[in-house]
Order: sequence, then structure tokens, then C-alpha cells
Amino acid sequence: MAADGIDANPYFTRPGSEILVSNLPPPRDQGELAFCYAAVPAVLLDRHRCRRQGTDCTALPASEQVSLLDIASAHDDDGPALHEYGSIVRVIRGLVARAGKDRLYLARESCMPYTALDRVDMPERPAHLHLRAGWNTLRNLFDTNRLGHDNRPVDASRAVLAQRLHLPSTAVQQENALRRVRSGGMQDFEHFAWAVLHSPACRGGDNRIGIPAFRARAWPSPDEPVDAAALGGKVLELLQRDLPVSLSYCARWEQRDGNQHCWNRAGHASIVVGQREVCHSGNGDCQLLYKLLNSFGSEWNASELQVWVPADALLDAALELKRRAHLLVWLE
Repeated sequence: MAADGIDANPYFTRPGSEILVSNLPPPRDQGELAFCYAAVPAVLLDRHRCRRQGTDCTALPASEQVSLLDIASAHDDDGPALHEYGSIVRVIRGLVARAGKDRLYLARESCMPYTALDRVDMPERPAHLHLRAGWNTLRNLFDTNRLGHDNRPVDASRAVLAQRLHLPSTAVQQENALRRVRSGGMQDFEHFAWAVLHSPACRGGDNRIGIPAFRARAWPSPDEPVDAAALGGKVLELLQRDLPVSLSYCARWEQRDGNQHCWNRAGHASIVVGQREVCHSGNGDCQLLYKLLNSFGSEWNASELQVWVPADALLDAALELKRRAHLLVWLE
């Protein structure tokens, strides 16, 4: 019964309209960095493995999760590198190529953690900003060494870095990377970031996780026309097959010439894991909602108000991206 002066919630879920993907792993946390292109495949791969092996994915610990950094490193064709911005499709293609005919092996998150970027010497900053501070620390170190502005001995420069970040790489790896930067043998930050953020030991033995064979799918193709109805229909088809699906969409807008436009490089991807239709008991109006698994950590995903979003707004935001190909990505 509603309290005096307060109306009961007039909205209800239309019976039979709710579809929820089962056995989902915990969400990943990209922090303030643009690594959704790796966080999304990490969840899809973990879920695929749990589904194929018949294991419980809902409380998967870090020791059983695939490394977000190792996944991101598959973005480039010319060797492992770490970009702040990237493409989910390019990463998955790189992972497929890495797997060859055998199953795909990836480092464990506990061995090659994304939180290696955490600025441990800045406890006064909010936790979600630590990763940004750590990434900027690496970039500044690379720039000062590339430009010849760091006159300290290599071991001294590395020691300062070790006081700020808990890197999985060895001291020898870090010093060799700095020497290559200073000599001009390593001229881009993306390869430097990989050199100091990975450990070769994480690729062997018990430090790696085997992913059963999978087929990666993306829709629509580059030459295929798409509208909101077709996009929503494809999402529904995949949810009915109990498959989580990544949806790319515009996540930031700007005002130009009196109109809203998608801000450059504003694409983001979340995983659609459910849908339901919510109706108003008074006027009968109904609205379709999507349930999202976002890469902003468990706290964000724990809020029902933030997880369920209007489907039409999300689909429209997807169609605002300049590149409409491959808006949906999933694994089978």
C-alpha cells in the first residue's frame, strides 16, 4: 500500500517481455581510460569459456579472468602494443589469428593486471582516477626519455617508476625499454607501454587460461544498410539465443551550429545482457529497456537505475557513430 500522499510506482514489466542472459561473469573496470575495446572482449571470452565448460561464471575471481591488457595487445598486426583507443573487431581478429588452429591462450588477470597502472603514490585521489594517473605517468616518462630530457641513469629513472606503479614486468625489462627509447630504437608510446606492462612469465604454464574454440561474429557488414528497427531486431535474436552482445554507440555529444553531434572519438561499447518492456498502468504506454553490463566496475553495474536504459535512445546513439559497420559483436 502506498504511503499517504505518495503514489505507488505506476510502471510494471509487461509479463513475458523480460529476457536475461544467464551465467554472466563480473563486469570489468576500465577506469578513466578508453579501454572498453578490451574490456568488452574480456567479458565475452570469459562468458564463452564458462558456457562451454559448464562452470559458474557469476563469481569469477581475478585469478580465473583473462587479462585485459593481454587482450588489448592483440589490436595491432605488427606486434603487441597498448592503445588507449581501439577497435573491438580488430582486437578479436588479432586474437583469432593468435589462436591459430589451437585454442586461444591468454594471461590471467591476476598475473598481468590492468591495475598495474594504478598510481600507488597518490592515495588521496579517487580510485577510478588512479589508472588515468598511471597511464599519464608512463606517457610522460616515455616523452621525457624520447626527447632526451631525462638525464638520470636508466636504473635511477626506472626506480622512480617502480615507486609509482606496481608493474608486472621485471626491472631488466623496464630498463631495456628505457634504453631503446633513448637510443631511438622504440619510437612510439604504444609499444613502450606494452614493454613495461607485460610479463613473459604470464604467457606460460599455470599463468595462462585456455579459451575453447569460438566463432566471432559482427553485424552489420560495411555495405549493409541498418536502421534502429533492424539493429533492435538483431539484439533480440541474440538475447533469445542466450548470447550477450556488444553494442557500440556514441557516448559523448557536443553542440555545433545549434545541433547536437557525436563528439569525435566518443564511441563506447557496452554489453547488452537483457531486455524488458515497461508499461504505464495509467495510460498504457510501453517502453523497451536494455540491461547493460558496462566496463565501469561492479559499483556502476549494481545500480538498477543505471543498468536499465531506454532501448530507442541507445540504438539511436549507435546510429550516430560515423562508422556504422560492426555495431554488434558477439561470440558463438
